[in-house]
Amino acid sequence: MTNRIVSVGDDFSLPATLKVTNANLRGASDPLAYLNSVSLLCDFPVRENGEVSWPQGFSINKATNEIYVSNQNGTELRIDVRDLTTGVRKSSKITTTESGAFTESLSYFTNGNGELCFMVWPKAGGAVPSAYAIFNYTLGTLGAQIPIYGFSRGDVSGNYLVTSDAWTNTVTKFYVYDWASVQAGTPSLLTTIPVENTGATAAKNQGIAIVGGHLYLSQGAQTDSPTVMVWDFTGKLRAVRQYGRTAFQSAVNTLKPGYLSNSAYTYEAEGATNLDGKLVTGQIVNNNPAVVTDSRMLVLQHNRVDGAQMLAQPITTYVYDTGWQPLTLEGTWTVANGTPPMYRRVGNEVRFKGAVTNTTASTTLSPFTTLPVGFRPTEQAGYAISSNANTVMNLQITTGGSMQLYSAAVTTAWRQLNGVRFLLD
Repeated sequence: MTNRIVSVGDDFSLPATLKVTNANLRGASDPLAYLNSVSLLCDFPVRENGEVSWPQGFSINKATNEIYVSNQNGTELRIDVRDLTTGVRKSSKITTTESGAFTESLSYFTNGNGELCFMVWPKAGGAVPSAYAIFNYTLGTLGAQIPIYGFSRGDVSGNYLVTSDAWTNTVTKFYVYDWASVQAGTPSLLTTIPVENTGATAAKNQGIAIVGGHLYLSQGAQTDSPTVMVWDFTGKLRAVRQYGRTAFQSAVNTLKPGYLSNSAYTYEAEGATNLDGKLVTGQIVNNNPAVVTDSRMLVLQHNRVDGAQMLAQPITTYVYDTGWQPLTLEGTWTVANGTPPMYRRVGNEVRFKGAVTNTTASTTLSPFTTLPVGFRPTEQAGYAISSNANTVMNLQITTGGSMQLYSAAVTTAWRQLNGVRFLLD
């Protein structure tokens, strides 16, 4: 072994292939890593020049260093082109949609003539399928409505466009389309991804994104906390992150020192997309709620190793496995056989156990409990169940959540619920 004397000025730098730079860290990509770590790409006023519309969605064109923003007010849809670094608006154009329509995403492309085009959502929500249209920004023209599954929002990654039936506070599936076919006006549905935990979402759905094989819903009404839910391509729920208002305020003040000095600031999520393999969300804040024109849109990139940290809080309004909960019995129904009737949701499956009896014997169909929203079948379910009597016992569960029992003979025999289960399609 050769000993070496270390001298001041010796070069101990790593070989170029092993060096880790700030640029390397910023570029590191993992859809679930550092989801709580955010960096501010830009921010801009929500309302300026006396306008009264409200941002709904956005997309990012890295090649031109621009961010495209959809703004809605009634039937008016305004599209802004802004500088991604400064947030300064460069141009705007206006088109008209149906009342009740919301363009909460703004996927873009350049057509064969080199014209900038956007996929907008001009149809009022609720119809299945919904519809999109192509707005030619260069010419200022809106094309015809084209049927498509999903409401109000979609996001593009490579050759894929992802939409969803996610509405205000619900989701059951995502749809994956061939992006080129959507641009051409002949949308080709490649696959449908049912999610395993249908029912109420953790907060109000405000944006959608596809990032590295994961599907995101950005959430948060003015009464909610900033929230992100993540599924993989199999429909499995991978993460639910909800950030308290204090934690969010602290992160904003790290990125924009002293901006949110008022703990009573207002907040709302609006839009989401992807950039460089990372989630990007739009968050509207106002430090002076009495003056709506003081609201600003913050465009935050998540998954940033070098970002400001937001502490996630425990979820109290959304639980993947609810555990066993007691059924509240109605009318003359009571607990039977010493086994209280209970229900539980695990993923998208609702399960039951226990036994009930009706103290008033009859052969009529009799409701004995009502399931809450999020535990109700999408189609009426029926079962033949066992009892302690040689009598046919039928159970049905309606889409409204009413659980009802019928007996072929007048009896007070107890009915067994063990083994009854259904899927939330």
